Amino acid sequence: MKTTVFAALVALIAAPTVASAMNADQQVHNDKARAIFLQLAAESKEDE
Repeated sequence: MKTTVFAALVALIAAPTVASAMNADQQVHNDKARAIFLQLAAESKEDE
């Protein structure tokens, strides 16, 4: 289950990065994605 979550996150973060590398909103997207990733990572640690 965790592997699926992390794989989905990697795809979620990578796809928009490739699609809009020159976009001014990219940093905002990256910050949001990073926050979501860190939250899910923390939750997965709690589950162990």
